[in-house]
Amino acid sequence: MIKSLRYIAYGTVLIAMYFAGMYSSQLLKIPTQPTNFADTISAIAALVGVVVATVTITNWKKSKIQEDSYQVIKSYVAELVLIDTTVTEILIENSSICPLPGNMVPTQTFVDETFQNIDILQKTLSKLYRQVHQTKSELAFWGGKLTPIHEEYHTSLMKELHNFQVVASCLRNNLENYFTNGLSTIDQVSQEYEKLETYYREIHITLAGRKTKKMSDMFTIES
Repeated sequence: MIKSLRYIAYGTVLIAMYFAGMYSSQLLKIPTQPTNFADTISAIAALVGVVVATVTITNWKKSKIQEDSYQVIKSYVAELVLIDTTVTEILIENSSICPLPGNMVPTQTFVDETFQNIDILQKTLSKLYRQVHQTKSELAFWGGKLTPIHEEYHTSLMKELHNFQVVASCLRNNLENYFTNGLSTIDQVSQEYEKLETYYREIHITLAGRKTKKMSDMFTIES
């Protein structure tokens, strides 16, 4: 609104300058081409047209930038949802073959299939880890940014995801050793699984903060 008024003011100044020029020409007796009423109206219409076109283009550009900013925000939130889903699936897959109290001894076929699932999920999480950080860094380019508290949440999430991935890889190796050559003990596997659960809970708590908020609580967009 302020920008629109600014451009209207510029148009008014131009029109005033036009009439001032006409008046000066008459006052100083400067030879000029005769100006009739139709010419004056045409000049005013042209100036108004320039102002309207300038305002329209400026507003369109601003609207387009905001649209792109909203799209980046949607991508960021969608990636957070996928991260939440993926870490949960990794925990479930690991728990299904871990020698935990109450678990039945799995068949080797089931173990092999579970390892394949874990490998796919860990690759997916690694990709999402890089992707969400890249998406967040693009927010500023489109005039958006996280609010201070959610900026802290993002930093915490990156650390927690890193720790989760490291422990998940260690647990994967320990499980393979446990089932193939007996080099890992039940205690070693259980300790790594407990660490994975700890980091999972931290990630879950960090991501849960988003679910109770509105977009305006998480992001600010330049107007």
